[in-house]
Amino acid sequence: MLLRAEPRQEDQSLTEVACYPSEVSLVKMLYHSGFSMVYRVMPLPGHEDFRETTEHARRRTVLLASTAPIDIAGFRLIPEPQEAEDPWAKKPAATGTLPQRIGRFLASPARKKYITLANRVRRTFPRMPIPLRLPFGAWWLAEKSALDHQPLHNEFERMETEFVIRLLRPDMTVVDAGAHHGLYALLASKRVGWEGRVIAIEPSARECQRLEKHLRLNRCSNTELVTCALGGDSGEADLYLVDGIHDWCNSLQPPSVDEPVRTVRVPVRRLDDVLAESAVTKVDFMKLDVEGAELSVLYGAMTVLHGESRSAILAEVQDSRTEPWGYAAKEIIQFLIRLDYRWFAIGAKGALLPISCDQETYEANLVALPVERGEEFLSLLEQK
Repeated sequence: MLLRAEPRQEDQSLTEVACYPSEVSLVKMLYHSGFSMVYRVMPLPGHEDFRETTEHARRRTVLLASTAPIDIAGFRLIPEPQEAEDPWAKKPAATGTLPQRIGRFLASPARKKYITLANRVRRTFPRMPIPLRLPFGAWWLAEKSALDHQPLHNEFERMETEFVIRLLRPDMTVVDAGAHHGLYALLASKRVGWEGRVIAIEPSARECQRLEKHLRLNRCSNTELVTCALGGDSGEADLYLVDGIHDWCNSLQPPSVDEPVRTVRVPVRRLDDVLAESAVTKVDFMKLDVEGAELSVLYGAMTVLHGESRSAILAEVQDSRTEPWGYAAKEIIQFLIRLDYRWFAIGAKGALLPISCDQETYEANLVALPVERGEEFLSLLEQK
């Protein structure tokens, strides 16, 4: 909660002082005002104040508080925040005597001790990766990518990964389109077991090197790596590689990043052709995160999308990603609706919530389920 001077402006009702509450404080106040449920509107409006950018954190939100559960599309439940420590307790300064620093180190959680020691060793050996055990049991070699910071603190797409954990079962077949360094491929490999199968597809040879390390480290013999981009037609294209921490923004269109970008020529293949070559006849789950190329990838997957046993799809549906491609994210929504898919947002603990499919803008990771397998998938999620 921040109280600050605010000068007079024509579009502001406050003229002298303004109170800037955080979303956490608003949610806490609503719960303690007697509401039993607080929801965030999903997706949030398209204005940049409602999303994090390279220049600023998310500034605004839209909340709905209710005294009863709401089962309406477009709302994501936010649990009441719980404080982990006394906000009034003085924290020891970062510096101090050697015994004080040792005491603070010994009092810290085991994971923090490990990361502190690893970062200290990394000062001497800057290229040394930090081995981490992910929540689902796989090992991860953290380097200096933006993605690596989040597994260090168990923060990466928590609701999405909880959904995948709940959905996947042994003997399933999974496609990870846009596998990057393999976090979802590792998760899928663990969940589907030795009798299951994972096809990880990644266009960047540089990213594939790290992905292969993770697959070898975790003995993922059920996972096949395919190095290519995906699209509606086979051929070649320029892949824009980000030479910096935001390497998860690699794209077939120029990414909007403040880091050096170079291009490499990569093959482009239709997903149907990749699966046919790998003798895959059925897909149970597909993760689709291809930096705005989602629609063209779907055009190249018509055999899969018209098959007898169609997959659940977790897709990045974001106008900020599709805009460089010249189309709106809602076209992804509409395309799969025409193929008898139904769309859901991901709520707390990976639960699925029906959403409105007639919005103008989208900025979220969403799930599409084929109508004929909807009950099957919801039953696996214990939502039937």
